[in-house]
Amino acid sequence: MNYQSPLKDFCVVVEQVIETAFTSPGNEILTNNEAATRAALIDPILRKLGWDISDPAMVEVEKRAPSHKNDVVADYVLKNQDGMPVVCVEAKSKGTNLKK
Repeated sequence: MNYQSPLKDFCVVVEQVIETAFTSPGNEILTNNEAATRAALIDPILRKLGWDISDPAMVEVEKRAPSHKNDVVADYVLKNQDGMPVVCVEAKSKGTNLKK
């Protein structure tokens, strides 16, 4: 019996994302471009983890915090089967200083 761990498939996606980020032609577009970073680096990982990023009942994109008018927005809010938020993901373009 030949058993392959799902973790191996996930590792393949992570390796592809790393290659895209650092060695693929055109990777410089990821610098100062959050949308490109999300599409090329974050979305593939979320999909591989089982999150359907096209389903707003599962993944809400650009979710504004209900208690804030303009200042708190999560790039992704991952929800459980009851529609309750379980994880917020903040995306930044490649090269962003995260200490700011």
